[in-house]
Amino acid sequence: MVAIDTICGGAIPPSLSRQKKRRFFRALLDWIIVCGQKRRSRLALSEMSPEQLLDIGVTADEARQEAARPFWN
Repeated sequence: MVAIDTICGGAIPPSLSRQKKRRFFRALLDWIIVCGQKRRSRLALSEMSPEQLLDIGVTADEARQEAARPFWN
């Protein structure tokens, strides 16, 4: 018997527990992927020239502010 079974008294069926773990890890993986995408797009934004920023309608100050944001935000 594992510790969680002892604490819960075996009230959680093993299949439900696996489903919850699977959902949790899928959500965690999705979050990591989104954070990576944000980081890469902000890095690309920080490397754009003034002409490129003008093309997308972003000022240099806006680009700096966005690039400075943490990846989890």
